[in-house]
Amino acid sequence: MSLIDAPAEGLDHETTMARVEAFRPDVAVLDTSTPSISNDLDFAVRIKRSLPRCSVGLVGTHPSTLPEATLREALAVDWIAIS
Repeated sequence: MSLIDAPAEGLDHETTMARVEAFRPDVAVLDTSTPSISNDLDFAVRIKRSLPRCSVGLVGTHPSTLPEATLREALAVDWIAIS
């Protein structure tokens, strides 16, 4: 298991993707909120494009509040965990 807290570490998309690709996870969980949803969905696309067999999921306030709408927007997302 690996945890990457990109905002806390000040990582950009390229550095974060390099770490994800090096780890090659079976599952990627993205913590998101309404202010960051567009950025997070873009990153989900990058993960899915690079690692198509990786199951990509979202957690957080935005997907918990708007699960159906989020899934309609997020074609690269396989699942949402509602909290």
